[in-house]
Amino acid sequence: MSNEIPKIYDILRNKYMKDGLSSLTEFEKFILILSYSESEHRIETVAKSLLKYYGKLGVAMDSDPQFLINDCGVNLQSALLITMIPRLKQICELEKCSLSPLDTVDKAKKYFSAFFRSEHIEIFVATAVSDDFRIIGSKIISSGEVSEVSLSCREIADFVVQKACANLFISHNHPMGICLPSMEDIYSTITVKEALGLLGVTLIDHIVVGSGGDNDVFSMRQQLKKRIFDDVDGYGCSRKK
Repeated sequence: MSNEIPKIYDILRNKYMKDGLSSLTEFEKFILILSYSESEHRIETVAKSLLKYYGKLGVAMDSDPQFLINDCGVNLQSALLITMIPRLKQICELEKCSLSPLDTVDKAKKYFSAFFRSEHIEIFVATAVSDDFRIIGSKIISSGEVSEVSLSCREIADFVVQKACANLFISHNHPMGICLPSMEDIYSTITVKEALGLLGVTLIDHIVVGSGGDNDVFSMRQQLKKRIFDDVDGYGCSRKK
């Protein structure tokens, strides 16, 4: 019979497997994840540093890998592991959303909310969909600091021609604010809609994603329909039962 005392890492792993991540303190979460990438003698020191600088594992996950290395002394493997987790989650959510058509406002909100998760700069994206609203492809049209994204109708037109689509979503995020669109956002949407009309392409919706989580998402079609959008058969506010 072995007299070996279980290591703290094994105890935390068993606790996580039995009771879930919420059963661990923030310090224990840092200890657990670092046990896969840091030298054993450095784990506690690095975990204390991460806790001091970031407070929560979720905050550290949204950091830049180089900041983790410079500010907290983590090694490259740890920095990549910690910051890769939300990106992997984002990819899985996007793939899951892509399995069904974006034929309702709720589905479109969910897709673009996942698209912008963990983004810290303002990004404008165009997503081409088929006649039954299945995703053909997405392209980032422009990106920059908050309030510095400019819409390029030419870039959008090139994307539409490349994908040979007749329907398009556009979306952008407000990484430091709420999802409520500005007047500039509204005027830009009208410009894009008119430009697409010349190509025979329908603008389905413009989704604005705020920084407040999954519920901080705005559909311009749903709330500004009379001012901007034409009716589109098959696209509704919720799935028909």
